[in-house]
Amino acid sequence: MRTNTNYDELYSYIGLEPGAPPNAIKSAKKRLNLKYHPDRYPASEQLRRTKQLQAINEAVQQLLDYWNANHVAPPSETKNVVGLLGLLARALVAVGQGCRFVGRSVLVLVSSAARAFVGLLGLLARALVALGQAAVSWGALCWRS
Repeated sequence: MRTNTNYDELYSYIGLEPGAPPNAIKSAKKRLNLKYHPDRYPASEQLRRTKQLQAINEAVQQLLDYWNANHVAPPSETKNVVGLLGLLARALVAVGQGCRFVGRSVLVLVSSAARAFVGLLGLLARALVALGQAAVSWGALCWRS
């Protein structure tokens, strides 16, 4: 299993919301296996469908492995961003109230906000990389036409 797996992407790849339980993951796998099974397509598309089915099965396996190992849903990047916004809102309220937090509380709040901000930057960087890859794919597709 690769490191730094984006479980939100795996969920979206199989058509589920992040945090879906194992039984929903298994039903999505069954549905997608029926939909993309290579025998349902002409010979010219079978290789492509086989690779697509392998990618689906790999995504499902990674999600199920995480569930089996930890007995909880994989971490969600979306929830991290929402948590960051809530943390920043609380920090702004605290500053607006004259920062009633003292000493260690302020340090914990600032370090938590910094970690969340770094996580947000990582999420934005991954989004930009994905956008760049999509642009390259689109350019290659248009160039072939």
